[in-house]
Amino acid sequence: MIPTSLVIQNFMCYRGGDDSADLRLSLDGVHVVCLSGENGAGKSALLDAITWALWGEARTPDDDLIAQGESEMRVELTFQLGDQLYRVTRRRQRGSSSGKRGGTSSGKTFLDLQVQNGAGWKPIAEATVRETQGRIADLLRMSYTTFINASFLLQGRADEFTARTPAERKQVLAEILDLGEYQVLEAKARERARDLDGQLKGLRGKIEQLEQSADKLGAWATLVREAEDLAARTDTQVAEAEQAQASAAARLRGLEQQAEQRKALLRDLDVLRKEQREHNQELATLHARIAAAAELVARREEITCGVAELEAARKELERLEEQRAQHQA
Repeated sequence: MIPTSLVIQNFMCYRGGDDSADLRLSLDGVHVVCLSGENGAGKSALLDAITWALWGEARTPDDDLIAQGESEMRVELTFQLGDQLYRVTRRRQRGSSSGKRGGTSSGKTFLDLQVQNGAGWKPIAEATVRETQGRIADLLRMSYTTFINASFLLQGRADEFTARTPAERKQVLAEILDLGEYQVLEAKARERARDLDGQLKGLRGKIEQLEQSADKLGAWATLVREAEDLAARTDTQVAEAEQAQASAAARLRGLEQQAEQRKALLRDLDVLRKEQREHNQELATLHARIAAAAELVARREEITCGVAELEAARKELERLEEQRAQHQA
């Protein structure tokens, strides 16, 4: 973690000027920094500002870090971690007095975390201060305790590490050496080993099944050949059945055509029979007329005499009519 800039507002002895301007320190490109000045000038306060921004920890309680007479402080630290640039902003509002009994309300802390994204900044803070602090700790992979024992010696507390218990010193060294990461890797390796062991057992079971199946391979091959022979015979039978079906269909079509022809012949036969009946009736009528004509021919002399007598009677009638007419006149 390499600090690149620090912005301080109302933190300990640092406060905005008459124009409320914040203290801004640019550390970009600076490899070695020496802080010099009289006692109480604020040298340690700058380092406290860094630890308070990152971990919310300093030599004194939070509200005591707020400049006297001010109600809020803010520290903004930009640092480089690997190839990425991050910005942490921590604000603290002083607890206020309330009620007639002089009670006070606890102050409130705000924490924001951003990562540089191109020309701007992308918020990556969590929903709560605790969760965001956890994310910062994951990024730094170092606690406040480890920092003040390994990278930063607090004023008047140079024996911070040696004064700790063996267990605490072991914990600090573990964080310095990043042994926690090895523990995580060890846990992952064990979990991976368990997964692989389970997969190995599963593969062994499958191998046993395959070996059992291999013993049955000869019988299965015989069954396959028999099935193939049966399939070939079935295909032949199907082809023959299809051919028979085609022949039957052709024969059926022929019979259907013959049936249609028979129906047509029957219809024609009915027409012919009707015409025959009509011709027979006409023939009977002609025979009757011929018989009547023959009878008339046989009686021709009688008819001729009758006609002559009828003509003579008609003339006699006409003569008598004339005479009657004359007598009446």
